[in-house]
Amino acid sequence: MFQLFTRRCRQSGPELRAWLRCLLRHHVAKYGRRYRQTRKRWVGCEQSLGTLPDGRETEEALGADAQTPSAVAVADEEVELLHQALERLPPDYRRVVQLRYQEGLSFEEIGPRMGRTANAVRLLWLRAIERMKQELGPGVHG
Repeated sequence: MFQLFTRRCRQSGPELRAWLRCLLRHHVAKYGRRYRQTRKRWVGCEQSLGTLPDGRETEEALGADAQTPSAVAVADEEVELLHQALERLPPDYRRVVQLRYQEGLSFEEIGPRMGRTANAVRLLWLRAIERMKQELGPGVHG
C-alpha cells in the first residue's frame, strides 16, 4: 500500500516540481527579508545575468530539464519522510490522504467510500494535512 504512495510521489513530476518551486519561492523571499536591511548583501543592487550572444536570456539557458543526482537524493529523502509521516497517521486520516492523492478522488467520491458526507471528508482531510505538517516539522514544508 505504501509502495504505491511512494511510486505515485516519484511519478508526479509536475506536482513535485510545483512543490519544489513553491519551496524555492519561500526561501528566496526569506533570503530577501533577511538581507534587505543589512549591508552583507544588498538585494537592491542585484543585476540580471543578461542576454547571451544568441539572444536568449541567461536565466532560460541555465535552466536544466534533468534533475541532478543531489536533487534526486533530496526528493527520495522527502518521499521517505512523507511515507513515514503517513504511517504515523490514524487510520481514517491515512485513508482520506490515500484516496485523495493516490487515487485522485474528489471529496464527493471519497465520502461514500468512507461512509461520510463530502464536507465531513473535507474536514477530515484538513485535519490529516495539519497532522502531516506537525509530523514533518517546520524544516520540510517551509
